[in-house]
Amino acid sequence: MIHREHGFTLIEIVVVLVLISIVAAAVFTRSITTDELNLRSRAEKIQNHIRYAQSMALKTDKVWGIVSNGPQYWLFKGYLPADVNTAQNLPGEEPGKIIMTGSGMDLNNFRIYFDQIGKPYKIYTNPDNNLPVSAAAPLTIIIASEKDGLIKRQLSITPETGFIVVTE
Repeated sequence: MIHREHGFTLIEIVVVLVLISIVAAAVFTRSITTDELNLRSRAEKIQNHIRYAQSMALKTDKVWGIVSNGPQYWLFKGYLPADVNTAQNLPGEEPGKIIMTGSGMDLNNFRIYFDQIGKPYKIYTNPDNNLPVSAAAPLTIIIASEKDGLIKRQLSITPETGFIVVTE
């Protein structure tokens, strides 16, 4: 009785898996640069800081926000000019303003306020007269690589909810 076995040996399967992993590693390392990884990381950090400002507004029943003048950004509490210029501590960060200079990233100027119900505003001058984020007045935050301006992330604040949509 002739008994023939069909299939692959364990050694053949291991060799194929090793070759596939080498090719995948080569393709992956060429497709994503450190600039892209740094940019993604910075965009996620800014996104989390904006969410933190919104959550503080909801928790404390006060106006909170984030402001950027380009080279730096910071968390603030209140809506008066003196309040906006006074940096509050962000969790996991050094006290004061977050400095972008030397990070390899550029950040556009923006200011976002969140009221007591978490609604985002571009301008908040008093509890009754403000400019909410809307389709007519959108708020977009752009983070770009200093070396290659084509590598960038865009954070768009959704009207009413303050949800942050990240696009490339």
